[in-house]
Amino acid sequence: LTLAILGDDFSRVNKGGIIANLGRLQNDDGSFQAVGFGSETDARFLFCAVAISFMLQDWSGINVDSSLQFALAVQSHDGGIGLLPGQESHGGPSYCICATLALLGRLE
Repeated sequence: LTLAILGDDFSRVNKGGIIANLGRLQNDDGSFQAVGFGSETDARFLFCAVAISFMLQDWSGINVDSSLQFALAVQSHDGGIGLLPGQESHGGPSYCICATLALLGRLE
């Protein structure tokens, strides 16, 4: 994000390596882990993966459809958005999911 704010063109960034690793961090349900072993999984990491893909303009490392399904699944019983499906809603996950949907072009 800092590079984007500074106007960097990402030419010195190993885009292929970053995109490949994003794919390794995605779970079957569309969520993402922070690291490849023993990590928590929730809406924050989905947002990070989508933001990275958006900034690099390369969606090949993630399954966008399953990401979208996870983003929609975290809406809780009260209509808010939680970190995981079935969890209590909070403002932080609401931002993460709304931003994720916006970056995916699916905020309706």
